[in-house]
Amino acid sequence: VEGGREVRPHHYVRSVLPEGPVGRAGVHRPGDELLEVNGHRLLGMNHLEVVSILKELSSEVCMVCARPRPSPPLELAPP
Repeated sequence: VEGGREVRPHHYVRSVLPEGPVGRAGVHRPGDELLEVNGHRLLGMNHLEVVSILKELSSEVCMVCARPRPSPPLELAPP
């Protein structure tokens, strides 16, 4: 937050309950970026707006997430 505004308005999955619907589906995992929930684009929304949307979810949820690709191992050659 800078000057009362969020600087990086991206939202990430912090944890997944293994016994919950998301955990049982095995599709999303911690670190995934939430892009959209039930047609609501989240990019640019602040944290409170996203929390408000998540609290109002019905029993059917459609989430669009992104996952960063793992970086290839860095091989260092001796000098």
